[in-house]
Amino acid sequence: MRRFWQFRNLRQPAALGAALAQVGIFDPLIMQMLNRQCETLRAGSNSHLLGAMRRIEERDRERFPQPPNELNP
Repeated sequence: MRRFWQFRNLRQPAALGAALAQVGIFDPLIMQMLNRQCETLRAGSNSHLLGAMRRIEERDRERFPQPPNELNP
């Protein structure tokens, strides 16, 4: 249990990876796979959020048209 508390102050991934490797619970290939999956999920969620924001903008443009003197050229 004491070793777990040694990790709580590690803020940088490299330092955490080195500490986990010393304990024997770190596998670089697993961490690489998890990182790639995380990036894929993040990209998918960003795409989903961007699409939702575009739909909201289009809806708001239809609901709240700009007055003629404030239209963008």
